[in-house]
Amino acid sequence: DDEDNNLHLSTTEALTLKVDSVNPAMNIQKIYLDAYQQETNSSGDPVYPQVNTEITEAINQGVLMMVYTGHGGAEQLAFESVMTAADLGNLDNEFHYPVILNASGEVNRYDDPAVFSLGAQMLFADNKGFAGVLSPSRVGYALANFNFSKKAIGLLVANDNKRMGDILREVKSASGEISTVKKFTYFGDPSMKPAFPHNFVETETINGVQAELFADTLNPGEEIVITGNITDENGNIMTGFSGQL
Repeated sequence: DDEDNNLHLSTTEALTLKVDSVNPAMNIQKIYLDAYQQETNSSGDPVYPQVNTEITEAINQGVLMMVYTGHGGAEQLAFESVMTAADLGNLDNEFHYPVILNASGEVNRYDDPAVFSLGAQMLFADNKGFAGVLSPSRVGYALANFNFSKKAIGLLVANDNKRMGDILREVKSASGEISTVKKFTYFGDPSMKPAFPHNFVETETINGVQAELFADTLNPGEEIVITGNITDENGNIMTGFSGQL
């Protein structure tokens, strides 16, 4: 974002606030290119290898969805080569595929037979990649992409059991920017729903003290013991669960 007057930083922060307001239980991890060391590849172009490493590790560990704001195209996200085909090859996330929302350029370009777009590669990667890819198929404007994405992210994280196709329909129906609506396409099964977990972790004790009574300070590097249960949506303990929280 160093050449766009913090435009994409500002929109990302606004999307974060939207997620917090709709679903405060969501754990958010933010990766900003400018927070990492910029390097130069063999062609003389700027790159952020640590950014790709962070994204790959996060997806491999398991995320519900990924949201990208910034420049993007049919071959990569950002001029600095974020999430290229080579990076997709480094993914190891079979059995936990996220959904990705790209507020960027023509990531989902689907009507050029000479181009196997990044969005399509994200979807069709063997035993890895993404369950759904919501992105523009043409170059657009940052503000219009942000307005669309803000509506989309609000529905995506609401956890109200809606199908991806219905989410896309509602977002497009609520948007007055027709040119932007036409550009956004969804690669994936529209009948699928975001895979929100249905059970909860309930903390009982921290260092032997009831969680609601614990008032001590936890220090960096300190070893602590937390006990608890796994409960269902109604607060009932899942007796069949055995293991570590």
